[in-house]
Amino acid sequence: MTEMAVLERDALTTLLSEKVDNGEMALPRGTGGIELSYAQQRLWFVEQVQGAQVTYNFPSAVKITGPFDPDIYGESLQRVVRRHPILTATFDGVDGVPKQRFHPDLEVQLPIIDLSGLAASDQDSRLQALLREESQATFSLSEGPLFHCRVIKLGDERHVLLMNLHHIITDGWSSSLFNREVSECYAALMSNQEPRLPSLAMDYSDYVYWQQAMLQNAEKENLISRWKAKLSGMQSLQLPLDRPRSDKVTSHGAHYQVTLKLDEVDTLQNLATAEGASLYMVLLAAYKATLYSYYKQTDIVVGTSAANRKVPEMEQLQGLFVNQLVMRTSLIGNPTFTELVGRVKQTTTEAFALQDLPFDMLVSAMDVARKPGESVLFQSLFLFNNFPRPEEGLSRPVQMEVLDLDIDSSRFDLTLAVEQSDVLNIKFTYRTDLFDVATINALSDRYLTTIKTVVKAVADKADILLSQIDETINMQQTPVTEKPKNSRFKKGRRSAVNLSQQELVAITDGYPTVITPANDNVELAEWISSKREFLEKKVLETGAILFRGFGINSPEKFERMANAYCPELFDSYGDLPKETKGQQIYKSTPYPEDKEIMFHNESSHTQKWPMKQMFAGIIAAETGGETPIVDCRRVYNALSASTVRKLADKKLAYVRNFIEGLDVPWQDFFKTGDKAEVEAICARERIKCEWVSDNQLRTTQVGFAVCLHPKTGEKVFFNQIQLHHIAYMSEKERDSLLTLFKKEDLPRNVYYGDGSDIEPEVIAEIDRAYSENCHRAPWQQGDFLIVDNMITAHGRSVFTGPRKVVVAMGDLIGQGLIQAGEH
Repeated sequence: MTEMAVLERDALTTLLSEKVDNGEMALPRGTGGIELSYAQQRLWFVEQVQGAQVTYNFPSAVKITGPFDPDIYGESLQRVVRRHPILTATFDGVDGVPKQRFHPDLEVQLPIIDLSGLAASDQDSRLQALLREESQATFSLSEGPLFHCRVIKLGDERHVLLMNLHHIITDGWSSSLFNREVSECYAALMSNQEPRLPSLAMDYSDYVYWQQAMLQNAEKENLISRWKAKLSGMQSLQLPLDRPRSDKVTSHGAHYQVTLKLDEVDTLQNLATAEGASLYMVLLAAYKATLYSYYKQTDIVVGTSAANRKVPEMEQLQGLFVNQLVMRTSLIGNPTFTELVGRVKQTTTEAFALQDLPFDMLVSAMDVARKPGESVLFQSLFLFNNFPRPEEGLSRPVQMEVLDLDIDSSRFDLTLAVEQSDVLNIKFTYRTDLFDVATINALSDRYLTTIKTVVKAVADKADILLSQIDETINMQQTPVTEKPKNSRFKKGRRSAVNLSQQELVAITDGYPTVITPANDNVELAEWISSKREFLEKKVLETGAILFRGFGINSPEKFERMANAYCPELFDSYGDLPKETKGQQIYKSTPYPEDKEIMFHNESSHTQKWPMKQMFAGIIAAETGGETPIVDCRRVYNALSASTVRKLADKKLAYVRNFIEGLDVPWQDFFKTGDKAEVEAICARERIKCEWVSDNQLRTTQVGFAVCLHPKTGEKVFFNQIQLHHIAYMSEKERDSLLTLFKKEDLPRNVYYGDGSDIEPEVIAEIDRAYSENCHRAPWQQGDFLIVDNMITAHGRSVFTGPRKVVVAMGDLIGQGLIQAGEH
């Protein structure tokens, strides 16, 4: 045991002895409150200067399918909160000094938001609004509570558990512990047993006292002296910025994620074991080698986080313990990768030995010159997380799925976080005012190339020099400014081979037209860009083109393909949630997997819609989950002349009621609380609006049912009848809503343009026309589908298992440019 560890153990033993002797906590808990830990102080002062920050939230959302008892879950939460006083804390200033107070009588609130009575489309719209609302919620440190918990009921056995904690009372370790303890309590109470959580020898306030005691002696100066020696003369990290830093640091961010193959992870773990290191050290060494590849900088400094729970008694505590460390490694002398791992191992060992010095105390002691817009000491953070995920809790037979939250913030210029569960996920979080997604995509490719190069060297039982890794990376990169001749469609290293269109791809006409690679090295984005005119003509001819076998297996790759086909993608579409791993792409409609999404043309019920729409099958469902498509020219031709005439003459009226508590509030939808402004927006967009009551708004939009395609002049069946009409609800949903509302007050419905009902026989005829002409084929991972939105309608089949389809759209057109399709 080191001298420091002995001092830490002695200080804690003394503290706990006093606690036992006094029959109470050694640290006083008077009305004046107690002081903050150093990490808490930093967050408190940030809020005093900058106001509440969403970057310090710990939100999570878990979808629970199966039996779930909210009352017992609420009791489980209450027990865990009473067990850890820090979860009841509030923070304020006393004579200019921040203090925290605990509220042992705090009653946990677990509101239940019941969306089960809504139509599926309204339900999902409201759910997405709630998820966005929570991810962007801020806390008042002085008022509390500093955690939010809500249950969203979607059905009898379908719930979403939404939680959010402020960082000042939690960290990654604590968040995982919190989920585990609540789950253990829930499992015990569901079995009519008393939860048996391990007893606690101390709580977070004892840690604060212990930390202060440890840093009030000569050891503090010793830690500072050793850190100064390690960091003397260090350079700022050079990053491939797309834009210079501004004087004001912002937190606007985005994410980009890739997954490492398990066999590659095993190889890296074996390498770590052979070198007496950890997987964390090997992955950090690979990151530093990747950063070296940009500017050949040999003094590489990144940050990391230490759990900072130095003694076992702290491992069961809630609270903010984590501390930031500076990881400086020299790459001088062209080391082999195993030598670099050794250097990183030394860096890591030395840094963690000094982790007791709070980061802000180190910053003050270093007295470094601050550069405008640049974080102090390090600009990039490297994290390795192996905490259990929330879905690993609760008890069977429930199924749990972590939902993505669109958290568009970044605390640092660039963070690489590795999360180890059943796979190894690598996530880059970056500031969007500094980086473009293409740059982060290229950085990710470089990092994966580094790892693959190391894995190959290990397989060959050889070591590899840093310069060889750098050469391999650069072989895989083509600078944007360079356009090699005669090699436009080749991946990786370009060679002077001029391949014709026929040699590059194989084209099979049909519905959809299918394009597959005829050469393993096709660079699809470049090919699409160069053949855009050909593809546009082909999609007008057939209605849809499917690219298969090109490995479009990530949202980032999909966005490159979509941009190649449609350079100006639509990036402000409100009906779909944004895909966090891209800039101008969307997730597919969040809709229960056991319910079918009916055929529709995107946004055909509004005044504007996209002509081009693109989809990619990132993860194919175990069963079902197809995106069925149908040629709307064929549907038009399949309808009787009388039906077409009636639809053409009357058009369609889409009616929506914004009912408080059941739908997105009209204030959120129109982005204003001013009724006059809402009325002006509706008038501008040709939407009829009326105030049914003081806070209930009804809107009516008239749109086409049939029309002429603006480019081909062909007649198409173009609408969202199946998506909006009440006939397409389940009988249970329909009966439930009709017991609550008059038909004209339903959240959504569609009528003829004159307000009259669409006859059941017309609905049945439309159903037959769709079903007789639809094409339904299962997704294969990596599929990329292009459709003309006015020629092709689409839907979604029911499915089981994980499924991920991403969407892009562009080339907007409005009703004013379209002619009705009179019969």
